[in-house]
Amino acid sequence: MADFSEYFKGNEKRLKRELELHKKKLLLKEKLKNSENIDSYVVELCGLPRTGKTNATQRVFSFFKYGGIDVKVSEEPAYLVKNSVSNEKLKQMSKLDFNDKTLEVSKTNLEIIKKDNPTIILMDRGIIDNYFWYQMMYQDNIINKETYEDRLQDLYFDLSKIDRLLLFLADPKVIIKRDYLNEIYLDERSKTTIDGVTKLKKGYETLLKDIEYMSDNIQTYDTTYCDEINMAMDISETIMDDLEKKLILK
Repeated sequence: MADFSEYFKGNEKRLKRELELHKKKLLLKEKLKNSENIDSYVVELCGLPRTGKTNATQRVFSFFKYGGIDVKVSEEPAYLVKNSVSNEKLKQMSKLDFNDKTLEVSKTNLEIIKKDNPTIILMDRGIIDNYFWYQMMYQDNIINKETYEDRLQDLYFDLSKIDRLLLFLADPKVIIKRDYLNEIYLDERSKTTIDGVTKLKKGYETLLKDIEYMSDNIQTYDTTYCDEINMAMDISETIMDDLEKKLILK
């Protein structure tokens, strides 16, 4: 292996960990090669805006892709919905209709990707994220209790399709700050506001309390003061540990 020390001067601790992860990845690759096909391992990253989901997804994807492990990233479901219907129809859709459609697309998209049987599937938002939106619509009185309970009937079943659910949260003020620093316009925000993000955070935290008992594979990341590189390494290591267990139990 090449000598990377000159690129990590002053950051030897990070280099040490990356070397450890690289070695672990090579060992996992060999085990996967010598094992019969296993079902795809599905990771969903969801949560508040500007909390590092997309960056984490891209870094984890690169970690496995360039290590020769088959990994796919699903397209963001809301993007798929917006590009599958006309603008006129989109304007006519209620928030509930849009979320219903997004959930449907999320499930269909996952099944399509599974047909290629990649080792890892990364979902930047996906199936379970839609249930958090049902929660937020209910707490905002956009839908009533009957509708809310109806939509949540399949939550446990859908959660079983996800091998690891990663929920990203952060302090709303920090999220707003990141939004301004990551864009070059100072115009007033309509969605990424303190009030809006605070409501979103409450919705995620409320439903999280109800679903934590359903699965041992739910992790929450508070990225308020988080180092994104270390977080991506943590996620990559968690995925490798889970795949090791999956190979043992197979």
